[in-house]
Amino acid sequence: MKKIDTEYTFLVLFDSECMFCNYWVLKSLQFNKKGNLIYASLDNKMFEAYKDEFIQLNSVIFIKNKQYFTYSDAVIEIMKELEIPRILTYSLKLIPKIIRDKAYTILAKNRNKLSKNTACPIIPLEYKKRFIV
Repeated sequence: MKKIDTEYTFLVLFDSECMFCNYWVLKSLQFNKKGNLIYASLDNKMFEAYKDEFIQLNSVIFIKNKQYFTYSDAVIEIMKELEIPRILTYSLKLIPKIIRDKAYTILAKNRNKLSKNTACPIIPLEYKKRFIV
C-alpha cells in the first residue's frame, strides 16, 4: 500500500472537471452521515508532489490513515464510510480485483459519455466545509 502524508484521515481526491465524478461525490456526501469524508480535486495544490502520478492513474483516490487506494479498492473503501447496506460493499470484495479494476477502467474511460450533466452540481452549503479548495 502506498503512503501519503496528509493531516486528513479520510480524503477523497477526484476529477473536479468530470460531471460523472461530481455526481458521485454529491451522492457520497448525502450517504456519508458521519461526515468524516473530506474531498479535494486531484489538481489541488496540496498534492502537487503527487500530481503527475495521480493524473496518470485516471482514478479516484481515497486516502485513509495516510495510505491511498485507487480504482475499485478506492470505491470499496469509500463505500465502507457510507450509510449503505454492508452487503453491497462486501459483495464487491468477492469479485476478483483484476475484474473489478478492469470494469473500473472501462467506466473511467467512458465517464464523460455517461454523464448527462453539462454543468457542475451545486454543492449544498452544509457540505462546503468538507471540501479543500
